[in-house]
Amino acid sequence: MALATGVLYSASLNHDWLLRLLRKWRIAQRTGNSIWNDAFQDIPSFFVLVKLYGDRSIVGFLLYYSYEQEDMSLFMEYAAWIVDSEGTRSPIDGSGILLTKKSGIESVTFLNTGKNEPRGKS
Repeated sequence: MALATGVLYSASLNHDWLLRLLRKWRIAQRTGNSIWNDAFQDIPSFFVLVKLYGDRSIVGFLLYYSYEQEDMSLFMEYAAWIVDSEGTRSPIDGSGILLTKKSGIESVTFLNTGKNEPRGKS
């Protein structure tokens, strides 16, 4: 019983079920998670364009993200650097790229791809 209660409580916190219900009833306005976590959890598109400090940009399929906003880490597969103002891509060889807080993440744009699977995965 204790294990089931713990699992249910953890799932509720992770998915923000209780506060989502309270927001729906207009009892609460805030989320239990950070806006960082809510955005990645609630927005259906996982192809992202990340703008980094110094006018650098990278695009790719978001596979993992940090739970804590203070950490601001992302792991992207099928990633490519945007090398010019026309959006020319320079693919990153290997499994992907890990962007950490020290990468200077300024913004994350969620791209509308029409589906959540990366190209080549079906």
